[in-house]
Amino acid sequence: MIASLHAGLFAETLRQTTVCDVYGVTIKGSGWYFKVTVDTDPPEELIVVSLHPLERPLKTNTGTVKP
Repeated sequence: MIASLHAGLFAETLRQTTVCDVYGVTIKGSGWYFKVTVDTDPPEELIVVSLHPLERPLKTNTGTVKP
């Protein structure tokens, strides 16, 4: 799933304890909330912070992903 992320799926950047990017993805016809962050300390890592079914529609760069 991570390899299939692209700018069109991007929804927003959140500034929490760390900076996280939110994406809306569709898996087998259902919308999912996907939040990731990058740990820049060596070794750099992409960390999945949250992954769950959408509770409400999410607007992305290419349109709205529905639950």
